[in-house]
Amino acid sequence: MGSARPVFRSHRIYPGTEAVVAPYDAGTLLIVEYPTPQGSVDTDGRLSAFLSGPGQDSRTVYRRIGNYNALVFDASDTSAASALLDQVKYKKNIQWLGENPFLTSRAERNFVVTTSDIFLSTVVAIMLGMGCPS
Repeated sequence: MGSARPVFRSHRIYPGTEAVVAPYDAGTLLIVEYPTPQGSVDTDGRLSAFLSGPGQDSRTVYRRIGNYNALVFDASDTSAASALLDQVKYKKNIQWLGENPFLTSRAERNFVVTTSDIFLSTVVAIMLGMGCPS
C-alpha cells in the first residue's frame, strides 16, 4: 500500500495530522486522525466524492468516525470490512488551555452535597439515638 493509490490524492494533510496502518484479515486498515473536525469533514467530502466516482475500486470501504477518516483497502468482504470499521472508536479528550471555567461551580456543588450528606447523617444518628431506649 504505497502512495501509488489514487485515493491518497483526496487526502489533504494538515499540521498535526496523524495516521496509522495495520493489516487485518478483512483488509488493510488505514486511520487518519485530524486535529480538528473541520479537517476531517473537508477530507470526508473529497474522499466520499472520489470513492463514489466512476471506475473506483469497490474493495475499498470508507467511513468517517469523529476526527478519524478510516479506510479498509483490499477488502475481501464488504461486511467484514464494515465490522472492522465498527470496532474503531473515537474518544474525545477535552483539555482546558487555561483555568477550567467550571472548576468553581463544581467545587461549590461538591461542598453542598457533602454538607447535605453530613447533615442527613447527623439527623439520622440523633433520631436513632432518641428512638433506642437504654
